[in-house]
Amino acid sequence: MNLPHFALGHRSIILAFIVVFLVVGTFNFTTMPRREDPELTIRDALIVTAWPGASATRVEELITDPIEDVIVEIAEVETVKSKSMVGLSIVQVSASDDITETDQVWDDLPISIERRYEEPARSLTRVTTAKTAHQAAIVIGVSMKSGRNVAQMSTAVDRVIDNLRATVIPPDLALSRVNDLPRQVNTRIVDFE
Repeated sequence: MNLPHFALGHRSIILAFIVVFLVVGTFNFTTMPRREDPELTIRDALIVTAWPGASATRVEELITDPIEDVIVEIAEVETVKSKSMVGLSIVQVSASDDITETDQVWDDLPISIERRYEEPARSLTRVTTAKTAHQAAIVIGVSMKSGRNVAQMSTAVDRVIDNLRATVIPPDLALSRVNDLPRQVNTRIVDFE
């Protein structure tokens, strides 16, 4: 027995399922929490230490390893990833998923590093955390009619970006162009036979 044959033979059962699904769906839709721009708690911190001229080995020994030793002792931290290179140390810290308020963790992190850290690293280290993030994206596609060149399209895109900056998008938010076309030269070969 196939499904269409069963559905045609048992209409009352199918109608009951439809009514149940509509009621449950309507209830879930009306009780679902909504926000236009929901706040997302960021559970990551980035510790960047620039020490120009220092070798990667020295950066690892004097900067990255001591920072990792301090961070590992913090109970709320789940993962630590680090990268040492010539003149630069980058340590990424992620808080545990069961922590609901990460503000205190990120406020204590620079203090913990300063207490246990020795020079030169203390004066060179910057801890960057984003406690909350407002993430939204506007994607605008621009296409070109035949007969227009890339320079005209680029000028039109610049005008759109300027208008968005002036009216909609605050100046502190990022706005970028993707797949910007290079200038083009059109040539046509005519055969004179």
